[in-house]
Amino acid sequence: MNLLAGKRIVLTQGELFNFAGSETVTYELAEYFSIHGAEVIVVTHGFGLEWLREFTALDNVRVYQGSDPELRETLEEGPVDIAWIHHQLIPEQLLRHPGGTAFVFHHMSAQHPGEYPISYRIEEALASSILFPAQETLDAHAAGPLLESLPPGLLAVLGNPAPERFNRPKEPSPALQRLLVISNHIPDELADAVAALPEGIEVRILGNEADRGGVSRRVTPEDLAWADAVVSIGKSVQYSLVSAVPVYCYDYFGGPGWLDEENFAPARYANFSGRGFDRKTATTIADELINRYAAATDAMQALRAKYSADFLLDDRIGVVLRGVTAFAGPPLSARDIEAHLKMQDQRYIFTNVNAGLAISTGQLTEKLKAAVEEVESLRSLLAAEPPRARIPELIKRRFSGRRPV
Repeated sequence: MNLLAGKRIVLTQGELFNFAGSETVTYELAEYFSIHGAEVIVVTHGFGLEWLREFTALDNVRVYQGSDPELRETLEEGPVDIAWIHHQLIPEQLLRHPGGTAFVFHHMSAQHPGEYPISYRIEEALASSILFPAQETLDAHAAGPLLESLPPGLLAVLGNPAPERFNRPKEPSPALQRLLVISNHIPDELADAVAALPEGIEVRILGNEADRGGVSRRVTPEDLAWADAVVSIGKSVQYSLVSAVPVYCYDYFGGPGWLDEENFAPARYANFSGRGFDRKTATTIADELINRYAAATDAMQALRAKYSADFLLDDRIGVVLRGVTAFAGPPLSARDIEAHLKMQDQRYIFTNVNAGLAISTGQLTEKLKAAVEEVESLRSLLAAEPPRARIPELIKRRFSGRRPV
């Protein structure tokens, strides 16, 4: 039974600039809802063109900044069936008129302040389900005072699941020849270990690591099909698990290394983040990547057979949707609404000021790069011939295309 056909869903996200964890979760939810026939309204404080292209390529998906006047018009076109809330971003219309909408609050981290409730009374009143990526995250939120009055049955682990398209088990390779590193923050010891691998092992890096040769974009099933093994943490571990690709779980928090039956439970508890395990030296990492690869392939086959069903998005979202109910309580406190909206406005300003600074910094970098290239060009001309003989050409090149003052 399709629970989503014809439904209107609001899906919120703090920002959509980087190809990182929460952005990817939001995209994959929008994709899932779209595939199953829902109309999806994505609301965010700010977005970049790359993510805008990704979302708008999906059927029946629209993206709005929370401040966009057209958002109000869109929400007034008809009732919203489900509001899936990330980073406490709730459109004003839904705060003031929540009746008939089922609210799902999804807290994707216990480390980031933006993942905690702005107003616990609002979440307490609206929530039909409150989700976390791992038990560690749930425990951290539940230990604080903000959610202590909520019924325990509302809190659940979603598990950071992978879309069905990743569910393509790959035959293991007899030797490590292709290594895929997925990270936005490669620690030095991992970079040194990868550099020390024997010649003949091809390495690809996905992530915001341009200085190390990385490419920033979404991870695809084709990436996993190419790789003999993956080095990563977080969501990419689930991709690897359902694809039956051995995964070396390690990044800036440290990590257990190759996942196996012995370390799987504690790694899973911490959302495969690497927390709870020691850091390793570059020598140790390089040695384990090469000399324990065969054992890792056997371990992954066993792990996939036992656990992959726990990490498939279709199954996990189905469980959530069957349990949510529409809000039918009294109106929210006007004071709580105004306080929440004020905090949202502050986050909007902060997000877009930071984005503006990043753009300005990028533009400045390009200008500096162009200036350096021009200086090097002039220097080469001067070195080729005596300066006096080249002065007319230098002046012409230096000021070509500029209007006189």
